[in-house]
Amino acid sequence: MNTKKLVGGKVLNVAGIIGCILMLPVLIIMMTMMIQRCFEPHMPPNFMGYTPLAVSSGSMSPVFDVNDMIIVDANSVESVADGDIISYWSGDVLITHRIIATEVSESGELVYVTQGDANNAPDSVRVTTDQIYGLYVGYIPLLGGLSLFLVSQTGIITCVIIMCLLAVCCLCVYFHKKYRALQVKLNTQSSANLSVKKTDC
Repeated sequence: MNTKKLVGGKVLNVAGIIGCILMLPVLIIMMTMMIQRCFEPHMPPNFMGYTPLAVSSGSMSPVFDVNDMIIVDANSVESVADGDIISYWSGDVLITHRIIATEVSESGELVYVTQGDANNAPDSVRVTTDQIYGLYVGYIPLLGGLSLFLVSQTGIITCVIIMCLLAVCCLCVYFHKKYRALQVKLNTQSSANLSVKKTDC
């Protein structure tokens, strides 16, 4: 029975340590996005250039659909080519469509013709390099609502608070177990000393 408790205690200790290790990078990401949100409230928060965005239309179906969460790499703006899916600014809105052709404007500037995969015609306005926010790299189905919440100030603060509380709980459990183990060790040593004294008598 004691062996089972000992094994169970070790498993819980290892699980707690792994949990804290896994929560640390998440906490760092959330803190980074929260700081970005404070200094750049009009820009979507990102971590190391990677931004989660919510899909609000079916223009790129079946690649991704409404309520999916897409990941956009803002570090790859200068390496886009025909066939790539990009997110670009149209006023204050980010649109994610595929580049179907590259042209040169009358002023000699490179511009891109974009179109949603599900649309019947290209977008009416050409996209300039300055408008491109990033390159689409992947998606997670049905997590668009979650991404909207995560990139909002309320969502980021909520996640940071939850992660901090979980980290504190893990630390409390860890130090409590260390304290209990120290108590057991001290009690064992005390019992051994008493046994030695009785034997001497």
